[in-house]
Amino acid sequence: MRYGWICAGGVSAFALSMALASPPGPIDGQNIPSNFGAENLYATQTQYTGFGNYSVTYGGALIQGSEADGLYVAVGNGKLYVGITGNLETIGHAFMIAIDVPGRTGHTELRDEGVSGPPFTLQADGREVVVSDNGTPGDPTDDTWSYGAGGMILPCDTDYVVAVDTFGGTMYASEYTLFDPTSDAVGTTDPTPNNPGDALQDLYATRVYLGSTVTDDNNDVFEGDQGFGYGEAGFNNSNVLGVSDSDGSSAGTATTGMEIGIPYSRLGLSGTETIGLYIMLLDGSGDGTGTFVNQPLPPLGAGEPCDPPGTLGKRPDLTGVISCLSINLNTAAAFSGFTEGTIAGAEYGGAATATQTCPTAYGDQVFDPDGIVRTGGSELDALYLTSDESYLYVGVTGNLEENGNSTNVWIDVNGTDTGENVLDWGGISLGGPLDGGDGMEGDTFGPLEDLSTPATFDYALAINVGGPVGARNVYCDWWDLGANSKTYRGNSIMESGNGDLSDGDNPNVMQAALNNLNNDGVIGCGVFEDPCWFDSDDTVAGLAATAVSGLEIAIPLADLGLEPNGIPVDVSVWTNHCSNGGYRSNQTLPSIRGAGADSIQNQGSNETFWYDPGAPDPLNATASYAVTLTVTPDVGEVPCPGDANGDSTVDPLDAGFVLARFGCSVGTGDPLCDAADQNGDGFVDPLDAGFVLARFGACE
Repeated sequence: MRYGWICAGGVSAFALSMALASPPGPIDGQNIPSNFGAENLYATQTQYTGFGNYSVTYGGALIQGSEADGLYVAVGNGKLYVGITGNLETIGHAFMIAIDVPGRTGHTELRDEGVSGPPFTLQADGREVVVSDNGTPGDPTDDTWSYGAGGMILPCDTDYVVAVDTFGGTMYASEYTLFDPTSDAVGTTDPTPNNPGDALQDLYATRVYLGSTVTDDNNDVFEGDQGFGYGEAGFNNSNVLGVSDSDGSSAGTATTGMEIGIPYSRLGLSGTETIGLYIMLLDGSGDGTGTFVNQPLPPLGAGEPCDPPGTLGKRPDLTGVISCLSINLNTAAAFSGFTEGTIAGAEYGGAATATQTCPTAYGDQVFDPDGIVRTGGSELDALYLTSDESYLYVGVTGNLEENGNSTNVWIDVNGTDTGENVLDWGGISLGGPLDGGDGMEGDTFGPLEDLSTPATFDYALAINVGGPVGARNVYCDWWDLGANSKTYRGNSIMESGNGDLSDGDNPNVMQAALNNLNNDGVIGCGVFEDPCWFDSDDTVAGLAATAVSGLEIAIPLADLGLEPNGIPVDVSVWTNHCSNGGYRSNQTLPSIRGAGADSIQNQGSNETFWYDPGAPDPLNATASYAVTLTVTPDVGEVPCPGDANGDSTVDPLDAGFVLARFGCSVGTGDPLCDAADQNGDGFVDPLDAGFVLARFGACE
């Protein structure tokens, strides 16, 4: 047996022995306290969230899309100023400012595969790296890698790329330097780290993170500047003008977007050269990451995928598809404005350098007067549990930020006989929010309610949110900790009122629904010195109790390996939050803050002992640590010998049923004849009548 656990908060305990109950209303994420009932409330949050306060504001909102309407270029202050009118959906879509400088050899085939991130949008268009498990998926020590598809073919030799996205409402910028792939590599990476005999992969590009700034802040200060000389950047992402998803003729009407000043020193320039420049818009979300959207500048030519709008897929050949603009820095217009994201031609010396002509394939951004604005945050307010003969029902009030954070439900079915107390994926990277490759292995779970028996979890359900605004998907991954495996159960649509999952492997019909409109519950509390962190646990619990919506899940008992035998089984449950990269929140249910104890902060990215009874100052010495309820699977159909007519009583009616079918042909498709063969010898005769007569009485 391995002892261990994974990311996020602590493990708390409660004990429950319960009779079979009915399902707690529809699985829709709404009215959770009233649906489950107060008798099924088993944990209430006693900590303010360290993952930010979630709020919902009504009165109109943008339905997001992505487009690049116009390109503006100017110079000054030792910088190349680039403005792009348009907008980006805040799920990772990115503008790529690609630059060719004289006297340097970069890439004509993009070779940035293996470069660290995030982001990984541009890397997804480098050469494909294929890892083979060589027929042993459970043994990574014999994995090998090879190159698959070639990298994107660029329209001109490209030396630098500045990538800008607006993930989660923040402008993030990174700078890629592309090195001659025919010369020596600038580093190596290891696609198969568990096979020390496999060759390393050469790197021909580097990336530095430049910094960040909040979108729509109406200033030109790059507040998160990392000291590379940029300093000036802004993104006004509110554009609703420009091209639409059906018309590419109005690009010139857009006046807001992204602006950034790129230091000549970062490009090895003096300001007298002529450079090449082009803009790409790439998908940076989920499986679409790296897809080339039909919004480059200069624009595509007529016809598909310009109009009708489409994409060029991943790793396209851009030869003859788009061109590089020639920019003479010595004669370029002087920049005369501010890089806050409001773009006027006069700031850049007149008209746009390039203007879009293609309708966007990635959605027209429009204002919906009935829409809502969500401010990100994640919290777990209260945990409800019940079951019937087929399902374990879990209700969690709260919110889940739509940025890759996950709500995780951990389940122990067999006590300490199986499962993990120290999380161990066996060196396998499985992908998803609990990925063993993201540094979450090694965390140690707390004990059960006796504070001495280690909690050993067999299964985990990780739920996160993604997809387009207005139709967010609620993704459900089922993790088998003993087998080191993950199965995608499918997704539902957030706030659809329907927990049915689609597009996954879901043989036993798991359901999950998220209503992410909760405006109540615990609050975010800022830095640890803020006074609110010192509010009592009772005060926090009072706020947590006000939340009524969140996540509802129906977990089939069959998914827990429980047979329909009617035998009660103890099942332990707890929940926690973590980021997609494994950063541990302080939000768990039951809470890791013990009664009367101080608040506990986010546990971060390091391996964590969530409970250590031997330590002089354990993380949580006063809370109980495991979640135990008793579920009773369906007994299934148990035959009643002698009850030929199926009325749950063996009596003369059954004898008459058999006598009426003497001599019929058993096994020929007549179910009544088959039922009359009570002794199972293949014939209906006096022996069957005697079998029935000997068993007169009620079925047990």
